[in-house]
Amino acid sequence: MLTEEVLAALGTGTWYWESDTGQVTLDAQAARLLEIPFEATQAPPAHRPLGEEARHPGGAEVSGTDSPSAPEATTVPEYTVRSHMHAADYLRFQQAAVRALAYESTQETRMRTVTPNGVTIRTLHVRMSPVYRSGEATAAGIAGLAQETYRPATGDADTPDETAEPPERTDGPAAQERDSFLLDAGHALVDTRSTADVLRIATSLDLPWRSLEDLGVFLLRGDELELASLGAPLSEEAASSPGEVPGRRQIPLDADHPAAEAVRTRRPVYLGSHEEYLRNYPRSGARDQGRRQSWAFLPLDAGERALGVWAVAFGRPGELDHADRNSLMQMARMLAQSFSRAEAKETERELTEGLQRSLRPASEPEIDGILLAARYVPTGGGIQIGGDWYDVIPLPDGRTALVIGDVQGHDVQAASVMAQLRIALRAYAAEGHSPEAVLNRASRFLYGMNATGSSEATQPAGPAVTSLPEDESYAGYVAHPAEYPAEGRFATCLYMELDPESGTVDIARAGHCEPLLQMPDGLVVPRHTAGGLPLGLAKENEYQTTRMVLEEGETLLLYTDGLLETGGLDMDAGWDRIRDVFEQTWRSGRADDLEHLADSLLRRVVGSAGTPVSAASTTYRTTGRTPSKRDDDMALLLLARERSRVRPTGNWIRRTVLTVSQSGPSEISGARHRLENLLHDWSDEEQAEGAVLLLSEVLANVHMHTEGDATVVIQIGGSRGERLLRIEVMDTSDELPHRKDPGEMGSSGRGLLLLGTLSDRWGVDPKGEGKTVWFEMEEGSEGSGESDWDALTSAWSDEGALA
Repeated sequence: MLTEEVLAALGTGTWYWESDTGQVTLDAQAARLLEIPFEATQAPPAHRPLGEEARHPGGAEVSGTDSPSAPEATTVPEYTVRSHMHAADYLRFQQAAVRALAYESTQETRMRTVTPNGVTIRTLHVRMSPVYRSGEATAAGIAGLAQETYRPATGDADTPDETAEPPERTDGPAAQERDSFLLDAGHALVDTRSTADVLRIATSLDLPWRSLEDLGVFLLRGDELELASLGAPLSEEAASSPGEVPGRRQIPLDADHPAAEAVRTRRPVYLGSHEEYLRNYPRSGARDQGRRQSWAFLPLDAGERALGVWAVAFGRPGELDHADRNSLMQMARMLAQSFSRAEAKETERELTEGLQRSLRPASEPEIDGILLAARYVPTGGGIQIGGDWYDVIPLPDGRTALVIGDVQGHDVQAASVMAQLRIALRAYAAEGHSPEAVLNRASRFLYGMNATGSSEATQPAGPAVTSLPEDESYAGYVAHPAEYPAEGRFATCLYMELDPESGTVDIARAGHCEPLLQMPDGLVVPRHTAGGLPLGLAKENEYQTTRMVLEEGETLLLYTDGLLETGGLDMDAGWDRIRDVFEQTWRSGRADDLEHLADSLLRRVVGSAGTPVSAASTTYRTTGRTPSKRDDDMALLLLARERSRVRPTGNWIRRTVLTVSQSGPSEISGARHRLENLLHDWSDEEQAEGAVLLLSEVLANVHMHTEGDATVVIQIGGSRGERLLRIEVMDTSDELPHRKDPGEMGSSGRGLLLLGTLSDRWGVDPKGEGKTVWFEMEEGSEGSGESDWDALTSAWSDEGALA
């Protein structure tokens, strides 16, 4: 007896699903079970259900068919088979196929054959296994068997007993609509973040299998139910909730009302007609409900407490069947969970916003003569509080201190440490200490907090700190929490004191990000400052103060690392993103509008995750919750001098002043980097490299032949392509450099030679106690280095050397 005859006698069909082409080959029995028209053809070798030269997962070769001729089969596209299967069953079939291929095993499942309008014809039991061609490790397809397990009565010959109770249909269009309704509603509720969001969804749902008229939600407020939201549209004569007396918005819990009963009993109330409504609740006062003919009042039950009632009104009378009631109850449970989550989030948000307000300046910060904008954005998830903060502190001498910092962590403890540290910083600043002294005391204060709060009172400094060189100035150093152990908390901080009249700024930095400075021509560069260890890592820390002058048209940005790293960017990519915003704002002619600039920064950083930040007219603002997920909060301060208060400094479009101390020779490297940033768009790269070399030579001379610090002034003026660079290096020594022949192997004495070769002009000017060595370079010139050396040497002694 042939194999296909045995299978046909058992009502079993065979099929083969080829993975490369997506074609499905069916024998006559399989085609009949799936209600697919059978067009007999001889199955090609690649499509034979049990093809020749194939093996099962165990590795055994399949011998092929039992007759010289291959069995008859029909081949159809994959979508044809899918159209004859129930949608839910097709998903299960796919999952079984994936498991069969992944585990190289036999898998089983059930699926229903349906008519084009979704009515089930029969249920099939399906077995499947992957099939491999000889010598290939990848499955060529899946072969399987299909056998009928149940067939509902159809036709005259199979007419069922009319006295028997018909089974409740769980498939067909109505069931599919109910499933789709719950699935779509669940997806919508996942994104809700407030009670208003849940109310909007609860009153805008559509039940496609029923004639829905209106929806409403009653929320429990004390011992009353309050009408919270109504569905739309509502007719003028029925402008009330489903089943509610028009104009009545509160219902006592002991009232004769179906909504109150649903809450009291925690059970749904179904009313099939207006007559039933009046019969069961005669004292409810309900009158003609217009198009509303039947109702369902479903309790919103969240575990141990009831939240309210979801009321549904239908446009035709009649009792709801079991399937409809189950769907509505599932929907009510989903709404109750969403309301419960929304309430918790709103309570948490109120507490968070109150804490945020208490930890920020109580009023909008203002500095006479200074434009200022400030922002704080909490984390995108969790309790939305963290350790970032900023502060503006008036000082007794008319100056103003600005502080920005970040305590390690994004939790309540970080916020608590931040609050205490902020108060301590304000106290130290008010006492009149210098910036480095303020940070030193703040570090000692935080270290004491960590030692007191730790059971072992261990010092939290780790190898990453002790391995730093003793003479390291920490310029450009930024701390990351992963570098330090978990005991206690540390904090990064930038503290600066600003003189609004002169624009002088003294900055001290404790492991915090470098400030960014925008020049009058739109160029944005990091403002390198001397740095030290983060606060709280050691009992005694040494910090240095860097002095700069905020010039006309310049804008200074102080920020926390969240502004750079949000979106998974590293520090360099974050800086590039910020530069783009600054340059775009400058090109638009709104560089002086710090409010616009602050909002643009947040739109680019926060809004990159799909969350625009609305503009506001106030300088001080704490933004609300945003739906994007961020791992860090962020704070920023923008400041610039009012133009009417700035004394003219000439026609220089880029100007910067920095100090290179004797105690930190590595600061020469920082000066070189500063000049490289200023010359990033210089037309002649070799000339720009020469300028950097000359600056390095002059500073090295100051370091080797004097005992004081060097002050460097870098100025660039003119239009692009014809600009003039002037660099002045001032020191406290009155010794005049002199020319000498360095010789072929000499290690010094080439400074003047380089000045004369690379610069266009250079010179040495007396400046009271000290001198100024200067040089100029015209963009695109080759340099001549002319100077009146005889006049210089006649007025100065010839001691010293420019190396």
